[in-house]
Amino acid sequence: MKFTPKPFLDVCLQCDTAWISLNRPPNNAINPAIAHSLKTMLSDIVRDQRIDSIVLSGSGKCFAAGADLAFFARQADAEDFHRIEQFSAQLHALCNFIAASPKPIIAVAGGNTLGAGLELALACHRIIVNRTTTLGLPETGLGICPGSGGTQRLPRRIDPGLAKWMIYNGAMLSGKVAEKLGVADHCLVEGDFDLGIVNQVANVILQNRKRPAPPQEYQVLAQVFSQFSVAELLQLASQESMPSPWDGRTRRAVKSLLKRPRCALLLAERLIEEGSQLPLNEALKLEIAAQREMFENADAREGLKAALASQNPIS
Repeated sequence: MKFTPKPFLDVCLQCDTAWISLNRPPNNAINPAIAHSLKTMLSDIVRDQRIDSIVLSGSGKCFAAGADLAFFARQADAEDFHRIEQFSAQLHALCNFIAASPKPIIAVAGGNTLGAGLELALACHRIIVNRTTTLGLPETGLGICPGSGGTQRLPRRIDPGLAKWMIYNGAMLSGKVAEKLGVADHCLVEGDFDLGIVNQVANVILQNRKRPAPPQEYQVLAQVFSQFSVAELLQLASQESMPSPWDGRTRRAVKSLLKRPRCALLLAERLIEEGSQLPLNEALKLEIAAQREMFENADAREGLKAALASQNPIS
């Protein structure tokens, strides 16, 4: 059973499962070419009646560390926001295809699963992680916000207050914490990913999932980020003292918002709030429509340049 090779992808066929690995060293950053290859490969596999399920993973030590920041920086410098909008629409089409696949697609996310990498995983039917995994949506630190479904799929997957915290703060989660909060469906504590383990876990978790309630130690955090607007949180963060019922985790999270560009926080808030009032397919369009606003501000250009200088692709 063979498929036409596609750039930046490795495909391994085992029994009735197709295992696709992103392969764009060093960190599998997603650009238009890899997005096109993946969409084409998935289309071929979905049509093949011999294949029942699909595993999506990353080669090397990470799943995908984000989108290709160099692409965004070039287009922003050239003020070619149409190209950015096209790429955003392409990523949304890919994620929507994954979400609507009649065959289960399991994200096996080891190592860095950040930005667009996490958004790709969120579109899959289930997410399996391990002890090496780090998940997060760090875009607001660049002066932008998630643009491939993160502001819509994450609040529908976990508690909305925790989703806001993750997006506003760019919170980084270990695999175990991601499982506890519901971002991931299962964390392998021991052993590496292999088809047998993945299939065994997938057979258990491939059922209708419900959005989990916040664990007790995250309940105050979830309540605060759900109750207060970004403007209110920033005002509270600038005060010398905060409400006494808040625990240390919540106080640190609110204080850290002062380090994030205000425009990115407000845009993320608007997308989350407006999207929550719409069906998912309509809500996702809000992100595409916001690309020009997102990338034409000075904070975004400075953030992209700083991230590229530090070789830290996180969008």
